[in-house]
Amino acid sequence: MTSTYFDWLKLFGSVAKGTESVDAAKCPRCGARQLNVQYVASPRDRIGYGTMWCENCWHGIWISRTNVPEGWSYATFEEAEGGIIPDFVRIEPEEHAPRFEPRP
Repeated sequence: MTSTYFDWLKLFGSVAKGTESVDAAKCPRCGARQLNVQYVASPRDRIGYGTMWCENCWHGIWISRTNVPEGWSYATFEEAEGGIIPDFVRIEPEEHAPRFEPRP
């Protein structure tokens, strides 16, 4: 399967909003139902970052500067330093964005 950053972003949004269960969601890259979501944020304002990765193909997405949605748990920045998020291959938007050549 081929997946883009936008496939991952759409799925992340669906899971975050609760319109799709993380347990039932399929990995956009390999189709496995082995996705994980982890938010990391400040307890003061619940703003931080979110990650979603597949434990089958070890690809995923990292979304910076996001609010932790109501009903979701999160780790603090200090807790995240302990390695709670594995080293997965991050799908970046630049890999799939159109390339523009500068004008001469």
